[in-house]
Amino acid sequence: MVRGGTRYLDRLLRRKHVQVTLDQDRTDTKSSQTAGGLLVRLQKRNVESAEDAENAVDTENVKNVKNTKNAWHATAACSARAAGGIRSRLDYEAMRDGGRRLRITVLMGDDSPEREISLASGQAVTAALRERGHQVDAVTIEHVGDVLANTQLSATDIVFPALHGGFGEDGHLQAVFEVMQLPYALSGPLACALAMNKAAAKRLMRGAGIPTPDWLMVAWDLASGRPRGISGADSGANIGPENTLTIEYIQKRATEEIGWPMVIKPNAAGSSVNVAILQNPAEFADAFEQVASRHQDVLLEKYIPGREVTGTIFLGRRLPLLEIRPRQGFYDYANKYTPGASEYLVPAPVHSPVYEQISDDALRVFDLLGCTGVARVDFRLDGNRYYCLEVNTIPGMTAMSLVPMAAASVGIDFATMLEDLCLDALARQRTVDPTRIGNQEQGS
Repeated sequence: MVRGGTRYLDRLLRRKHVQVTLDQDRTDTKSSQTAGGLLVRLQKRNVESAEDAENAVDTENVKNVKNTKNAWHATAACSARAAGGIRSRLDYEAMRDGGRRLRITVLMGDDSPEREISLASGQAVTAALRERGHQVDAVTIEHVGDVLANTQLSATDIVFPALHGGFGEDGHLQAVFEVMQLPYALSGPLACALAMNKAAAKRLMRGAGIPTPDWLMVAWDLASGRPRGISGADSGANIGPENTLTIEYIQKRATEEIGWPMVIKPNAAGSSVNVAILQNPAEFADAFEQVASRHQDVLLEKYIPGREVTGTIFLGRRLPLLEIRPRQGFYDYANKYTPGASEYLVPAPVHSPVYEQISDDALRVFDLLGCTGVARVDFRLDGNRYYCLEVNTIPGMTAMSLVPMAAASVGIDFATMLEDLCLDALARQRTVDPTRIGNQEQGS
């Protein structure tokens, strides 16, 4: 079954329509972008009264808006993506008012380097959904293959994956869900596979005209302990005799095509695991070998000085941008998960029109990769120039995570956000038997 899930993912990746989509400029998302941009304009104008809010959004036909929080909810009906799932916020409220209690399985754990963060996310998601009155089963797994032997999943209404990195976020787990015909929240196998493969996602961005730093991706053969190929932003793959793919050759290519300083990191990992900023060629060999020895592929990327900004796309709409300011160094693993190590500003103090441009491109990337539910898109901002770094299809859901912060800034509490993601997933799951939803007794 695991091999079957992998074959399913491979078939998705080979579909011809994917190749067509990669070359298309996704600029036809005006209605969705306008709805999300509405929030930015309201925040920048510091709308406080119903009269001012109504004037600000008159062109969107959103009436009687009392504050920024309600303005964001009112734009749900304007969202192009909302029409593909639950049509508007009112549909969510109707489902809640029906008193249905969902049986939700939260998956956490796995054997990736981000296991501890996954456990923290899973525990937080479990607690929040239980507070909303749902029956939640918290399941810790040691490997994605454990899902196949879990008999209780057949009785669940929805699976919420809280796994970060590894097979839990790279499309393998999602492909298994598809094979098992289990309804699940967040993005599907193709979007997860593309987002986890940073070089693939960056190539899509570059093709769509979304700025991203120059890069080289080195395919690494763990069995032989040698590189087996190298490809860059504007160059084809070089797969030649083994003696041509030396660390010296890779360093020479990196110096010529990227320059110094540069960033080195695993091509398929999150939470800033094993990320380093190299200042000069003397640091290259040791850093490269350290990353390559633990991960299959290595990404070398031009270092962009400046500010760390992230954009959250929630149900196809844009939440306020958030700026991260580490108190020292860059936003590495320690600064992400050490209380007080970083300062967070939301909405990010970025002037117009750069704010809107970053927010627009966050939505474009979300659509380009085919994400659903929620995703976090990370940027670097250097003066007025910004660059998209990567996409997270299963972003952190801990007390210090960025997505809940962005949602809270427009009045969406953590539990409501999670419940909305589950309801959206059920609405998109056309094959789900409606009698399965909320069929648990209310009393226990």
